[in-house]
Amino acid sequence: MKKYPLKILFVFYSINLFGQVIIDTESSLKKIDSTFHVFGEFSGLSTKGNIKMSILNSSLILGQKVDKNLYRLSFQNSMTKFNGTLFDNNISGQFRYNYNYKSNNSLFSFIQLGKSLRESINSRNLYGLGLRNRILTKETNYLDFAYGPFYEIEKYPSYIYSKIPYPKFTKYNWRFSLNSFSYIKITNQVSFLSTIYSQLNLNDLRDIRLYLNLYLSYAITKNISVFLRYTSRSSSIQYVKGNVNDSSILYGTKISL
Repeated sequence: MKKYPLKILFVFYSINLFGQVIIDTESSLKKIDSTFHVFGEFSGLSTKGNIKMSILNSSLILGQKVDKNLYRLSFQNSMTKFNGTLFDNNISGQFRYNYNYKSNNSLFSFIQLGKSLRESINSRNLYGLGLRNRILTKETNYLDFAYGPFYEIEKYPSYIYSKIPYPKFTKYNWRFSLNSFSYIKITNQVSFLSTIYSQLNLNDLRDIRLYLNLYLSYAITKNISVFLRYTSRSSSIQYVKGNVNDSSILYGTKISL
């Protein structure tokens, strides 16, 4: 039996950037070679006193490449409690398959299951396929586009907004996804990484979802760098009244020894 080395990345962040309506799994594609890989992130916070808060975030991606075939299984979870009340609980899992028909170009298909308290979604199931192509490349810089259709089934709970009750409902949509992934080394110290997901509802062209993940890094020394990360998730149409779009800014220092 062939043995594969196991590589584990363990990153501790103050907030989690996964577990929402759009999952960023394709950004890990460039990290996976011919071995078995595990990419993990975990963070937690617990406070007691006048304010009781519990935050738990985790994500895990398993990747295996065999010849021209790449298999990935991902799981994301985030949970927030404030004074005993659950404010956020998001769980999602995805199986993704890529077939590299030539260098840096692949066919892909995926199945995704999940739910999101923040988005008021009891369950969200996706089934899709598409193409990922390398559009531009120069040394370490690159620009990839991925595009293709997927079918979406979303179940929403009953709720009350402005004292008006709304019954539970289910949405069945065909969407077309157009995504971009890029890495630019601006100088020897400055690099910029971006992931953009856009999802167009083919049943209603006014219904568009967008996810941005922008990461700017400045290397002070070989082992020390500062970074700024901006993420945003937005929907042109909110299926649940009262829901709003959200964004976050994360900045800090990264030290590698």
